Amino acid sequence: MIVGQGEDSRGKRSLARKSTAVEQTRGSELLIQIICLQVELILLCLNLFVIKLHSFPTLK
Repeated sequence: MIVGQGEDSRGKRSLARKSTAVEQTRGSELLIQIICLQVELILLCLNLFVIKLHSFPTLK
């Protein structure tokens, strides 16, 4: 084994772990954004439904 070769492989593994962690974080952020957009869409639909209900005359 060449001196320093073990350190090189440790450094490469460390970089690979960091890269994987960054990719997982980006994936999580994207998932959170998608969920937030879906919740906002649901809230918008509910608001439109409530507005439509209030626009009809009430029966007495």
